[in-house]
Amino acid sequence: MSGGSPFTALEATLDERRRQVEEALRRLAGSGRAPAVQAALEDSLFAPAKRLRPIVSLMVAEVFRADPRRVLPAGGAIEMVHTASLILDDLPSMDDARSRRGRPACHVAHGEATAILAAFALLSRAYEILAEGWPDGVDDVVVMLDAQQAYAAHPEAEIYWGAYLGTEDEILRSGRVCEVADDIVRTRAEARERHGWIMDTYLLRRAD
Repeated sequence: MSGGSPFTALEATLDERRRQVEEALRRLAGSGRAPAVQAALEDSLFAPAKRLRPIVSLMVAEVFRADPRRVLPAGGAIEMVHTASLILDDLPSMDDARSRRGRPACHVAHGEATAILAAFALLSRAYEILAEGWPDGVDDVVVMLDAQQAYAAHPEAEIYWGAYLGTEDEILRSGRVCEVADDIVRTRAEARERHGWIMDTYLLRRAD
């Protein structure tokens, strides 16, 4: 086989998606009114990272033939929540980690109080992004691990839901939310009980 590793194309795709995510995060992060908190937030959010969660969101959008750029805000919000969880996990009262993503942990570099504020600032910004809902010109939204069934707020939308995608245990459901929501809730609960865990995602498409 010529052209290098069989994973070369995949690696190039992941690199391009990671670049898109990084650019989106910098647009979405905004600027706070507390410089010390903002510095801690940016140190943590923009540290070198795989960005697997938002990248998976983009790739799921592609599977459903949606424009991946339209799910970047939701993917960015997911990454903010993940980063906030890392800051909090690293605190002395939790794992007491000294480093994260190749850098001093947030509480080591900026102090414990500032780290906690940075984590909650990230959570608040993520919720703000998600609460904005469907902006004008966006027809598709990709969501991962939605235990609260946020799609129920859009009964007329089309939903394409899947769990354990790409595995032998893959489960797929689709249809109008008002028609399939109960089935998705029941199927999700049964799958979680059977496997002991759940990894699911869905694409929500605005009703015509």
